[in-house]
Amino acid sequence: MLIKERLLFVKDNEHEFEEILKTIGDKYEIEECGYDYSTIQLKAMDMEADHIICSLSGIEKNDFLKVVPSLPKLVVLYKEYNNEINNYFDEYNIASFHCGNTEKKYIEDLFKKLCIDVPYRYKEFRVKIQKIIYQNFVRAYCRYFEGFALMAIGVEYIFFCDNRSVMSSGEIYRCISEKAGISAAAVEVAIRRCICHMWSNKHLFSDCEMLKDILRDETPPSNTKMMYASADKLFFMYRSDFYRYYEALEEAENSNNDQHADI
Repeated sequence: MLIKERLLFVKDNEHEFEEILKTIGDKYEIEECGYDYSTIQLKAMDMEADHIICSLSGIEKNDFLKVVPSLPKLVVLYKEYNNEINNYFDEYNIASFHCGNTEKKYIEDLFKKLCIDVPYRYKEFRVKIQKIIYQNFVRAYCRYFEGFALMAIGVEYIFFCDNRSVMSSGEIYRCISEKAGISAAAVEVAIRRCICHMWSNKHLFSDCEMLKDILRDETPPSNTKMMYASADKLFFMYRSDFYRYYEALEEAENSNNDQHADI
């Protein structure tokens, strides 16, 4: 997997996690911050952290136990087992691990176990991209709703395709028609109608970050150019995550194709 896990360490002091960071520093993408709730949230969002690492002593010292359940993807490391507090973590489904042993192999194995779920986050990434595409193109009760849904299928297909730069319009139409259950010719006409509608009503799409640059052109583009431009804009915004999850996405796609072939 082309994945380097992203870890945010919340530190009570500059020396906390010193041995751990020395051991794993070159194996993960690491950020650090102190015990300020808003800072933790912003840092975690900015780096799209796979896990937020806190120490039990840091949580207790900074009176953070009450806000712990609202921190996403939190992992608590403790040196001395506390039955009452560990039951509290279990109740809120928060991961907690013993880190009293500072031997290199123990720490490496601990973080491999901690990050074992990260390679499967590509599923979350795919859903995230799908939502962005549909929010930009498919507006409830808008005119030509079905056509915009077809265009969204095309943009998604281009975005996730490994040979994105060499696909023909025919290939794209075939993919959309197979998923939608209509002819490729009907797909072409429906998308052309939607693009003309967009250029006649640009104000309806002015809040779409993905479409702003495209809509500046005076004349509407071809169907293929419109879908490519949209997919490329989105790819530019999320290319680091795409490359991060590329192998996992490719494996999942191949697996789905194999299953369809067996059927």
